Amino acid sequence: MTEPQQPTLMADGEGRIRMASTAAATLFGTSASDLEGLRLHELLEAPGRDVIDAVLQSMAEQAHAPFGEPPVRFAARLRLASSRLAEADLRLSRLPDAAAVAGGVLIGIELLSERPAPGSRKEDGAARLPEEVRAAATDDLFVICRGDLIEQAEGRLEEVVGVPASGLLGWRIKGLIAAEDLLPVIEIIREVESGAQGAADFGFHLMRAGGKAPLEVSARARRISWRGGDAVLIGMRDISESLRTARLAAESLTHLGAALEATGDGVLILGKPEARSPVILASRTLRGMFEVDGAKWVGQPFWDLWRELRPMHAYPEDDERVLTEVLRDPLAERVDSIMLARPEGRVLERYIGPMRSPDGAAIGCILTFRDVTGRAREEAEIRRAAHEARQAREELELLHEELRLANEGLEKRMQDLHRVNKDLKVLDEMKSNLLANVSHELQTPLVSIKGFTEMILKGRLGGVTPEQERGLQVALRNINRLIGLIDNLLAFARMEGPSSSLRLEVFPLAPLVDEAIDLVRERATARSVKVHAVMPAGELVVRADRDKILQVVLNLLTNAIKYNREGGEVTVEADSGRKGSIRVEVKDTGIGIPRDELDRIFDRYYQAGNVEGPREGTGIGLAITKDILRQHGCMIRADSEVGKGSVFSFTLPTDRKGRPEKASRAPGAPSSLSPAGHLSADDSSVAPRPVPDRVREES
Repeated sequence: MTEPQQPTLMADGEGRIRMASTAAATLFGTSASDLEGLRLHELLEAPGRDVIDAVLQSMAEQAHAPFGEPPVRFAARLRLASSRLAEADLRLSRLPDAAAVAGGVLIGIELLSERPAPGSRKEDGAARLPEEVRAAATDDLFVICRGDLIEQAEGRLEEVVGVPASGLLGWRIKGLIAAEDLLPVIEIIREVESGAQGAADFGFHLMRAGGKAPLEVSARARRISWRGGDAVLIGMRDISESLRTARLAAESLTHLGAALEATGDGVLILGKPEARSPVILASRTLRGMFEVDGAKWVGQPFWDLWRELRPMHAYPEDDERVLTEVLRDPLAERVDSIMLARPEGRVLERYIGPMRSPDGAAIGCILTFRDVTGRAREEAEIRRAAHEARQAREELELLHEELRLANEGLEKRMQDLHRVNKDLKVLDEMKSNLLANVSHELQTPLVSIKGFTEMILKGRLGGVTPEQERGLQVALRNINRLIGLIDNLLAFARMEGPSSSLRLEVFPLAPLVDEAIDLVRERATARSVKVHAVMPAGELVVRADRDKILQVVLNLLTNAIKYNREGGEVTVEADSGRKGSIRVEVKDTGIGIPRDELDRIFDRYYQAGNVEGPREGTGIGLAITKDILRQHGCMIRADSEVGKGSVFSFTLPTDRKGRPEKASRAPGAPSSLSPAGHLSADDSSVAPRPVPDRVREES
């Protein structure tokens, strides 16, 4: 921004000069930096010192008055270089609160001791003025009014107003006053002319010819004697440039302050980068950082400010070192971080560097403070997390090594187990083969023994005594028992060997159940156990391997009779289950199974622990039953209560067509996989007849 030609000073509320224009420095024959820090008293002769003190005090008392009020104007004598004195007119205007020198004043200086060159229009006009006002002939223009008519005009009228002096004679004074200022100005002129008010200073907008924009002028009205009567002499001076300069300076300072506040950083601007240099500007953000009002720092020396901030630092000795470096090399740039003890835990990033003019010259020093507490905490958290991650990685590496060693051990054990498993598999195959061969070899002679025993009992080989008959009956029962055991061993051997394919066929379930009941009738009669079946009216058609399903029902009925009480009963119930299956239940009233053993009764060789007396069988019947049902895609479950009996439930696949295929043998024919193949013709001659909801009972 171009420096105004008018000498201008900027001072704080105490009258200390903070800034000086180039024109002011030229006027006083020194530099602007030498003027900064001086008191206005030092530039004035008495009585001007008392006057300016009173003006400053009055402005301080009216601190809340709006900016732009008419300036306070008074004459004073200035002390220039080389002991020279000069008469001057001083105009004091209050600065806005947002200015760098908050609460300060702007001082415009007009020399009164200068005179226009001889022969100029202004000099000619001054000669015609009354003697008592010639001392004030430095104004731009003068008019003498009586009433509201202009009777005399002098000065740079044509240059300022655009009308020659002669052209204004007879004008009404209101023709020179803008409409917004007309009423108060006319009132002042009338009061001065009537003597109700002495000399009055005021400002207004001066209208100009040719449609030019009005000028802002500072005016002084006083009553004089003129041509035998009273009149008003009004001297006017153009202050548009001065006010514009002040407004621009104030706006620039306001914009600078707003920009600094918008950054969120705390900013201090110093006049010079040295210990006694005063603070020119301090942003309000500093209050939140240091809990100190930054406005009071304006005007304080840099050294005092630094000392005031030192107790707030968590590490004052480090801050003292930085201050020493700044004073030793004030124009060097520095960026560091400081931790505050008050407010506790705050971390600030501090920048110290020179402030330069457009031509690169250092004109001051700038300090900025940025609150980086959040960033510092995040960095600390990141460092902590990184440390924990390193520890976790070390622990994982240690665990990885332990797992590697464990895996090596497990791999070695797996190899050992694999070798043992191969050996066991060979032994198991040998055992299965031996079991199958032995069972087959035992079965052949037992069938012959059973056949001849039955023939003897029936008298086909001659008569027998009652004692011989009883002995033969006992022998026949044991022969049947052995045949059953051998059949189970054969089934078990086939189960452990390669899975044999199922011979699926469609057949009705009721005849199969009747056949199974017939096969266990003798054993049930021997224990006085009633066995009966409950079937629905419609036939239940099954699609499965008939021989194996017959073995399932036989195994369950045999167990139900074996572990039943004398005079008990066994019931076989069947009905349609979920879509595509038939649900079958075998219930008994026997000794029951402990609940904690229900999950183990289907294991090979396992027998319930509550069986009294000698144990019969090998404990593989239920394992065979479960395996047969598993091959058909079905399941079996047991539910029991000790002393109240057991219930075995399983499902069978049904035929989707719902009708039986043509069977290869008649219903009720003996199975080749069960003891039925060893019954006599009389035993197998009982053919059940299907009836609606029939109940078969055999005792």
